[in-house]
Amino acid sequence: MHQRYFGWVTLVATLVCTMAWGQDDTTATTQAEASEVTRGYLQNEVIGIKPQAGALLFTDQLGNKSSRLALGFTLEANLATLFDQDWSYLYLGPSTGFIYSHLGEPSSNFLGSDATTPVGAAGSNLFYIPLNLKVGLNFTHFFRLSAHGGGNLIYRSVANAINLGTSSTESGSVWQVLPNIGADAEFSVGRNIAISLRPDWTLSSENSIFSGTVGLNILLG
Repeated sequence: MHQRYFGWVTLVATLVCTMAWGQDDTTATTQAEASEVTRGYLQNEVIGIKPQAGALLFTDQLGNKSSRLALGFTLEANLATLFDQDWSYLYLGPSTGFIYSHLGEPSSNFLGSDATTPVGAAGSNLFYIPLNLKVGLNFTHFFRLSAHGGGNLIYRSVANAINLGTSSTESGSVWQVLPNIGADAEFSVGRNIAISLRPDWTLSSENSIFSGTVGLNILLG
């Protein structure tokens, strides 16, 4: 009797263990499959290089509002998961890059050429390097909304091509760091590829510079 009872107990224990192991394997497989499906989308981004194109809006040396083509890229890294693996919903990390615009004469067109009233600034150029912290939320694997800010390191080959206060009275070229604030709206359109909208305001004592760009996000990891 005891031997038969012991046999039944052994059989039941074996079945329970087998089911538990099977459930663990199924859970692990499901998690692995889910991770594979979402790999390469915004919520898994670690490093991204993002070519940008758009417009630079500013006040020129004559006090007029002007706009020029802006081209460049941003380079960003998400460090959130380095602090906590459960922070996959969060984007937190540095944002830098290089945004360039040929300004030309105040009366030039959007490309900085074909001036109607030359004043000797045909070779005027500007670029800035973001020195920013970016903080955002991954609402889904396919959409992220972020804010960025800090400073923009700005170079002007002709200082007074843009009216930015006292620095615009200097002769020759000028380097300047000014505070900035902006936003990033990013949308996945495929694995390792997303589209971003990036408005950015550079603030000064006189006038602000606005750049609005559309970017192609290339997610490297």
